[in-house]
Amino acid sequence: MNNNQLTSLDVTQNTALRSLSCDNNQLTCLNVKNGNNSNFTSFYALNNPNLTCIEVDDVAYSTANWTSIDAGASFSTNCNNDCSVGINEANTPSLSIYPNPSNTGLIQLNTSIVNSDIKRIFY
Repeated sequence: MNNNQLTSLDVTQNTALRSLSCDNNQLTCLNVKNGNNSNFTSFYALNNPNLTCIEVDDVAYSTANWTSIDAGASFSTNCNNDCSVGINEANTPSLSIYPNPSNTGLIQLNTSIVNSDIKRIFY
């Protein structure tokens, strides 16, 4: 979910997720507390200048293994904020994400906009 205008992202229901790249967004809320963080092969959340707290399963593990975050961001098991997918409604009149939860760690993202700014999700 790189290079979009996402303001919040909650992947807590995606328990098979193994990789997340959400660089270059406008995130203020990111919740990856899904009980599977220790199985992630990659995690990137750089260039989200307003993201200060990333909710995770284990702070010590995330701090040691997930270093691609902005200097102003930190990990916590409770960020005290509600996350939801945030995409400007004026730019995206319809959006579907499936399957949820994903058994393979992959999800599909579909929008009705022909020239969408939504780019590759996970690698």
